[in-house]
Amino acid sequence: MANKPPDGQLFRDYLEVQKRLNEVQEQLDDVQEQLNEERQAKEVTHSELQQERLPKEVAKELAKRLENLLQETGIDFDIK
Repeated sequence: MANKPPDGQLFRDYLEVQKRLNEVQEQLDDVQEQLNEERQAKEVTHSELQQERLPKEVAKELAKRLENLLQETGIDFDIK
């Protein structure tokens, strides 16, 4: 028969594995927190870009409408 470690050794091994598992779980929690922070920052950046883009789109639409109105009145004015 193979030598079986004493019960005390098994318990110490169990405690060591449990300790390592807790350390890994803490690392995982830290990584998850960082991912959440990065995701929130990305959402804020995306929202800010959308807010910047909206006025530009409105300005382009207004410029196009103005160009169309000028053409309808016979004024050739190219806005680009």
